Amino acid sequence: MDELFCTNCKRKIPLVDDNKKCPFCGSLEKTRIINVYDEAKAYDSLRIRNNEKINKKYKFELKSGDDFSYIKQKYVDLKMLVDRENDWYSELVIDKETGEIIHECNEPLSEHIGHGDAKKKK
Repeated sequence: MDELFCTNCKRKIPLVDDNKKCPFCGSLEKTRIINVYDEAKAYDSLRIRNNEKINKKYKFELKSGDDFSYIKQKYVDLKMLVDRENDWYSELVIDKETGEIIHECNEPLSEHIGHGDAKKKK
């Protein structure tokens, strides 16, 4: 919302009087204040990894928090567990706005193939 003030006497002037003299002191100098509002959102996530490795990959990985879904084109809540020692993979993806479960997967890690890793095996 714009506001108009007389630069000389500092009183508020109706916006319709933009080109007229100040009704209080007669000055032609005016100051227009324009308020601009914006919004910023913060997203966070946590990743925990065990220092020990199995075949160059972390023995245990846990990821929880906000993650961008390219399919949905928005941030979703992701909970992912990769336990190589116990051969287990678990993933839960929830729509942050509706609470709807978008994707859920609980299976042995050895059966979780063809998902993501684009590196060719030697």
